[in-house]
Parts: sequence; structure tokens; C-alpha cells
Amino acid sequence: VVSGAASNPPRLQNMSWSKVWPIGFQDFSNQVELAQRQPVENQTRPSVFALLLSGSLGRLWDFLFRLSAGEVGSGRYSWVLSGTPVIAYHALRNKDSVIFSTGGPTGAHVAASVAAWLTGRPHYIEAQDPIVGSEMTLGPRATKVLAMTERFLVRNSTKTVLVTKQAAESTRRRNMKWANKVEGVY
Repeated sequence: VVSGAASNPPRLQNMSWSKVWPIGFQDFSNQVELAQRQPVENQTRPSVFALLLSGSLGRLWDFLFRLSAGEVGSGRYSWVLSGTPVIAYHALRNKDSVIFSTGGPTGAHVAASVAAWLTGRPHYIEAQDPIVGSEMTLGPRATKVLAMTERFLVRNSTKTVLVTKQAAESTRRRNMKWANKVEGVY
């Protein structure tokens, strides 16, 4: 399991678990805040290196992302930079592995997709919400970035599963070439 630094999933036998700090300053600050809400024995504290990286390159990342998309948003895209190498490491270490990204921020799906591409492993996506849709209240640049991200994810996934059939259908319409890779649950 590769998760955000503030997460606290149950420990299971035969499970490896890596917590990843995001690079972007906004995402990093959010993870620090979430980590502080955990009971003291479960808290993860960032290293000095992570603090320095987020405070310098992370601010630059946020600035560049705002220039390209108009806002940083809640997609946690800076996790792509820190999560991809960790996911790829686990995938290569376990030769029969399949990469499965679920729920949460779009950046986690992108990190998993890039790691799958780098390692040649199958990648299954389970998204709780559509990545692009009329229910999103985003500016035109952010919508364009999300549409490109959705296309990248659907094209490179083994299968993309969305929680609702309506979300799956709208995703299929936007990605006709790879529509056979998209499924809905309810």
C-alpha cells in the first residue's frame, strides 16, 4: 500500500506500506495538518529534507501549476513526483504485482498510471467520482487539464471503474477510443 503521509490504514499481515509526502507546498501543508489530527502514536512527521523540498520546490510547483491550470485544486498532483518512484519500486520488487489505485485524489491515479507505464504492470483504476464533469465548478484551464488527465488515465489503464454508471457513460463519451476500458458499478 502506498498512501498519503497522513493516512492510517489498518496494518495487515504480509502487507507492505509506504507513506508518501507530496512535493507541492499546498498538498504538503494539508498532509501535515491531517497528520496532526491522528493520535500521537500514529502521527507521521516529515523529515527535514521533505520540509525543505516542499518549502522550495513545492512552492515553485504550486506556482507553475496555478499558471497552467489556474489553480492548485484538490487533485494532489504533486504526489505524482513523490509517489511514482515509490509505487514503481513496489511494483518491481513484487514481480507478479498489479497496480490498483482507488478513490481519492486524481494525482494518486496519475502516479500509479505512470508507475504502471514505467514497469509494464497492469493498472486498474477505481474512481469515486468522474474526473471531469458538469458538476465540477472549475475554470476553463483547470477543466482542460482535467480532460487531458482523464484521457491519459483511461488510455493507459487496464480498466477504469467508476462508482456510478452515469459517470462511466460520460467518461466513455469523452474517451470513445478507449470506451471498452470503462465500467460503472451502480
